[in-house]
Amino acid sequence: GCYVGQENTARMHHRDKVRRRLVPISFDGPADDGIIRDAAGRSIGTLRGNSFAHLRLDAAGGPLRIGDSAVTVRQPTWLAAALAAALVTA
Repeated sequence: GCYVGQENTARMHHRDKVRRRLVPISFDGPADDGIIRDAAGRSIGTLRGNSFAHLRLDAAGGPLRIGDSAVTVRQPTWLAAALAAALVTA
């Protein structure tokens, strides 16, 4: 069951934990279904436009694919700190 204040407690606990973010990517070849997968074949994000993806940050450091195309996460300076923090906590 629920208790009074449960939603507020959960929201405060998770408020600083960003697990997904729009990140710039590049890939070669067609983006078949737009689903980005890790080396194990698990879905970790989706393509948004031609050069951005909505990705789980903890999986952004490994080899990624869209169909048969290799995906490279471009790491501008404003994104490097967030990716480093996500990989440390994973």
